[in-house]
Amino acid sequence: MKTSNHSTEKPKVAVIGLGTMGPGIALEFSRAGYPVAGFDLNPDAVTAGRKIIDITLDTLVEAGHMKEGETGPVA
Repeated sequence: MKTSNHSTEKPKVAVIGLGTMGPGIALEFSRAGYPVAGFDLNPDAVTAGRKIIDITLDTLVEAGHMKEGETGPVA
């Protein structure tokens, strides 16, 4: 039996820093099917980053670029 060392699962992505660019980077990796975790030393940045992602997902659904069920949970 032949085995492969290559996994079919996508690797997990960590976004360090949820300031200006972090939420967008996390969102795009997530939309591409990667599991994503975002981190920031500032708890306010984590809250703001999540809000930016939520607003962006709502906008994408309203514009017809995504369906409601495609957004999935944001952690």
